[in-house]
Amino acid sequence: MIFIGGIADGIRRLAYGKKLYCRFCGRETEIEVYMTYLYFSFFFIPLFKWNKRFFVVFPCCGRQCDLKQEKGLAILRGEDVEITEWDLGEPSAARRCPGCGAKIEGGFRYCPNCGEKL
Repeated sequence: MIFIGGIADGIRRLAYGKKLYCRFCGRETEIEVYMTYLYFSFFFIPLFKWNKRFFVVFPCCGRQCDLKQEKGLAILRGEDVEITEWDLGEPSAARRCPGCGAKIEGGFRYCPNCGEKL
């Protein structure tokens, strides 16, 4: 018997089209909201997800901050949510690639995973 399945991590960009002032560079930009998670797949079909975490990326400078869980879940459900400065956690030292979502540590100008310009 052959078992084809396993546990992997995933990332998903959520639909959120509102603007916020970037606390790093001071520009108003349309923020991007992402969800990371772990999932179990069986025969390449994802069956269930857990360990959901949400974060916001500021495309103007590539910085990211964690987002409160309740706000992220509301966006995931499709609710109209307003994200404020109080909903964001401390900034992360790592950036995320706008192309593939990979975590980028260090001073790379291009993503080492997909080659997208940062």
